[in-house]
Amino acid sequence: MIIEICCYTLDEAIAAQKVGANRIEFCRGRELDGISPSRESIIEVVNEINIPVYIMVRPRGGNFIYNDTEIKQMCDEMKWAAKAGVSGFVFGVLDANNKIDIENCQTLIAAANGLPCTFHRAFDMIEDKFDALDQLVDLGFKRVLTSGGVGNAADYINTLKELVAYSKDSIIIIPGGGVRPNNMVQIIQETGASEIHSSDRNVLNII
Repeated sequence: MIIEICCYTLDEAIAAQKVGANRIEFCRGRELDGISPSRESIIEVVNEINIPVYIMVRPRGGNFIYNDTEIKQMCDEMKWAAKAGVSGFVFGVLDANNKIDIENCQTLIAAANGLPCTFHRAFDMIEDKFDALDQLVDLGFKRVLTSGGVGNAADYINTLKELVAYSKDSIIIIPGGGVRPNNMVQIIQETGASEIHSSDRNVLNII
């Protein structure tokens, strides 16, 4: 079981590593549900953390429909961060119909320079999730972070189970959103997921 812990500060990342996290998702803006961290903080975390560090690439809070200027900003962030030593990226781009923005995702995947990319919980807003999974596989995403719907993972266990089964070996489904020590084992067991995401490092105490 791979446990990814969402961290907003260097201290949180150090603490998560110390108690056994397998991977860090690093971002800032907790009140915005995560946006791109600063370059200074990325350097600090990469220098201090020995486990993989994936960074959030999200220029602002709000929706996941980005204009050309924002896409360029995201690309520039990724190209810089790849050279700085991050292990991967977490982002999601939708079009006005809440479907995968294929063209802009292709642009961002190219900017990742071969590093693995996770499509984040923008996925929860998509109606046809199975068609979207096929598109993400074709685009080259390695993982999808999802609650299974808008809300918490514990509320969409059946959907997550179906997504895990459908994805097979083509892409990894990471249940996330409201994953806590009191529900993590149930989510893992009932969905069959091989990775899980939480912002509460106390989940590591029960594995």
